[in-house]
Amino acid sequence: MQILRFTDTLRIEFKVEGNIENHQIAPLTFISFIENCFQYGISNHYPSTISIHIEAFDDSIHFTTKNGKYKKNDLQSRGRNIGINNTKRKLNLLYPEKYTLSIKETDDFFSVDLVILGTCVNRTKINKHDEEKN
Repeated sequence: MQILRFTDTLRIEFKVEGNIENHQIAPLTFISFIENCFQYGISNHYPSTISIHIEAFDDSIHFTTKNGKYKKNDLQSRGRNIGINNTKRKLNLLYPEKYTLSIKETDDFFSVDLVILGTCVNRTKINKHDEEKN
């Protein structure tokens, strides 16, 4: 929807690499970071780029975002970081000592770098278990 709204000024770079079929993470783990990109990374006056990259490795998922930072009015800025703080709590509960999160913020850009370890699910083992149940 954001692309339709900002057809001339918004460029989204979305890339998925690696074999993600054998990986599993909790639903909506990335949503706050992606919402943050659209909430604070789009200008009504200047071209904007949002970059989202997901890469699957042997037993980990690497998720990165990067976006420009544009000043919003006070009403829009209120409540900032609530979603990100909730996501940090969720990561601590679901992946204790199995993730690294780096958030960088400058005057011009905001970036997130999240690595979650232990995400690979052995499909052969799951299929064998399902067959035994039947």
